[in-house]
Amino acid sequence: MTEKRLKERIQMMSSEGELIIVDRNVAKRFVGESRMGNENEHLHFENVRSIVLRKLILWSYYHRDDPQPELSDTQAKQWYNQFFDEDQKILLELAETADALEIKRLSHIARQRLLDGTTPKNN
Repeated sequence: MTEKRLKERIQMMSSEGELIIVDRNVAKRFVGESRMGNENEHLHFENVRSIVLRKLILWSYYHRDDPQPELSDTQAKQWYNQFFDEDQKILLELAETADALEIKRLSHIARQRLLDGTTPKNN
Protein backbone atom coordinates (compact mmCIF):
# COMPACT_ATOMS: atom_id res chain seq x y z
CA MET A 1 0.00 0.00 0.00
CA THR A 2 1.18 3.49 -0.67
CA GLU A 3 1.93 5.81 2.21
CA LYS A 4 -1.02 8.04 1.31
CA ARG A 5 -3.38 5.07 1.28
CA LEU A 6 -2.10 3.94 4.70
CA LYS A 7 -2.86 7.37 6.15
CA GLU A 8 -6.45 7.01 4.96
CA ARG A 9 -6.84 3.84 7.02
CA ILE A 10 -6.90 3.00 10.69
CA GLN A 11 -6.40 -0.26 12.56
CA MET A 12 -9.01 -1.37 15.07
CA MET A 13 -8.32 -4.13 17.57
CA SER A 14 -11.06 -6.26 19.12
CA SER A 15 -10.98 -7.66 22.65
CA GLU A 16 -9.63 -10.90 21.16
CA GLY A 17 -6.68 -9.06 19.59
CA GLU A 18 -7.90 -9.21 15.98
CA LEU A 19 -6.75 -6.22 13.93
CA ILE A 20 -9.17 -4.89 11.35
CA ILE A 21 -8.07 -2.18 8.91
CA VAL A 22 -10.79 0.37 8.11
CA ASP A 23 -11.07 3.59 6.10
CA ARG A 24 -10.74 6.57 8.43
CA ASN A 25 -13.90 8.20 7.07
CA VAL A 26 -15.93 5.12 7.96
CA ALA A 27 -14.34 4.81 11.40
CA LYS A 28 -15.19 8.46 12.12
CA ARG A 29 -18.88 7.55 11.99
CA PHE A 30 -18.59 5.84 15.35
CA VAL A 31 -15.24 6.77 16.86
CA GLY A 32 -14.73 10.49 16.40
CA GLU A 33 -11.68 12.29 15.07
CA SER A 34 -10.13 13.04 18.48
CA ARG A 35 -9.85 9.34 19.35
CA MET A 36 -8.37 8.30 15.98
CA GLY A 37 -4.69 9.12 16.63
CA ASN A 38 -2.12 8.86 13.87
CA GLU A 39 -1.71 6.23 11.19
CA ASN A 40 0.80 4.20 13.22
CA GLU A 41 -1.58 3.63 16.11
CA HIS A 42 -4.57 1.37 16.43
CA LEU A 43 -7.81 1.74 18.34
CA HIS A 44 -8.31 -0.94 20.96
CA PHE A 45 -11.90 -1.90 21.73
CA GLU A 46 -11.22 -3.75 24.97
CA ASN A 47 -14.79 -4.92 25.57
CA VAL A 48 -15.88 -5.55 21.98
CA ARG A 49 -15.60 -8.98 20.45
CA SER A 50 -14.48 -9.31 16.83
CA ILE A 51 -17.90 -10.35 15.56
CA VAL A 52 -19.50 -7.23 17.05
CA LEU A 53 -16.71 -4.91 15.87
CA ARG A 54 -17.10 -6.29 12.34
CA LYS A 55 -20.85 -5.64 12.49
CA LEU A 56 -20.21 -2.03 13.58
CA ILE A 57 -17.80 -1.58 10.68
CA LEU A 58 -20.21 -3.18 8.22
CA TRP A 59 -23.02 -0.88 9.44
CA SER A 60 -20.76 2.13 9.05
CA TYR A 61 -19.73 1.14 5.51
CA TYR A 62 -23.33 0.60 4.50
CA HIS A 63 -24.37 3.97 5.91
CA ARG A 64 -21.20 5.92 5.12
CA ASP A 65 -23.03 8.38 2.83
CA ASP A 66 -26.24 8.59 4.83
CA PRO A 67 -26.97 11.54 7.08
CA GLN A 68 -29.45 9.31 8.95
CA PRO A 69 -29.99 5.66 7.98
CA GLU A 70 -33.56 4.81 7.03
CA LEU A 71 -35.48 1.77 5.89
CA SER A 72 -37.10 2.94 2.70
CA ASP A 73 -36.93 0.31 -0.02
CA THR A 74 -36.99 -3.43 -0.50
CA GLN A 75 -33.23 -3.72 -0.98
CA ALA A 76 -32.53 -1.89 2.28
CA LYS A 77 -35.03 -4.08 4.13
CA GLN A 78 -33.32 -7.20 2.80
CA TRP A 79 -29.93 -5.87 3.86
CA TYR A 80 -31.24 -5.10 7.35
CA ASN A 81 -32.82 -8.56 7.67
CA GLN A 82 -29.54 -10.19 6.73
CA PHE A 83 -27.49 -7.84 8.93
CA PHE A 84 -29.59 -8.56 12.02
CA ASP A 85 -29.73 -12.32 11.36
CA GLU A 86 -27.80 -13.07 14.56
CA ASP A 87 -28.47 -14.78 17.85
CA GLN A 88 -29.77 -12.77 20.79
CA LYS A 89 -26.41 -12.59 22.58
CA ILE A 90 -24.72 -10.93 19.61
CA LEU A 91 -27.66 -8.57 19.07
CA LEU A 92 -27.52 -7.54 22.72
CA GLU A 93 -23.76 -6.91 22.53
CA LEU A 94 -24.28 -4.98 19.29
CA ALA A 95 -27.03 -2.85 20.85
CA GLU A 96 -24.96 -2.12 23.97
CA THR A 97 -21.82 -1.26 22.01
CA ALA A 98 -23.75 0.90 19.54
CA ASP A 99 -25.33 2.70 22.47
CA ALA A 100 -21.94 3.32 24.10
CA LEU A 101 -20.59 4.67 20.79
CA GLU A 102 -23.72 6.79 20.30
CA ILE A 103 -24.88 5.00 17.16
CA LYS A 104 -28.49 5.51 18.16
CA ARG A 105 -30.21 4.08 15.09
CA LEU A 106 -28.24 0.83 15.22
CA SER A 107 -28.82 0.47 18.96
CA HIS A 108 -32.54 1.15 18.55
CA ILE A 109 -33.06 -1.37 15.74
CA ALA A 110 -31.01 -4.09 17.48
CA ARG A 111 -33.00 -3.63 20.70
CA GLN A 112 -36.27 -3.62 18.77
CA ARG A 113 -35.32 -6.91 17.11
CA LEU A 114 -34.56 -8.39 20.52
CA LEU A 115 -37.87 -7.22 21.98
CA ASP A 116 -39.90 -8.33 18.97
CA GLY A 117 -38.19 -11.67 18.86
CA THR A 118 -37.65 -11.18 15.15
CA THR A 119 -34.21 -12.73 15.20
CA PRO A 120 -34.13 -15.91 13.12
CA LYS A 121 -31.41 -17.41 15.33
CA ASN A 122 -33.03 -16.93 18.75
CA ASN A 123 -32.91 -20.56 19.76
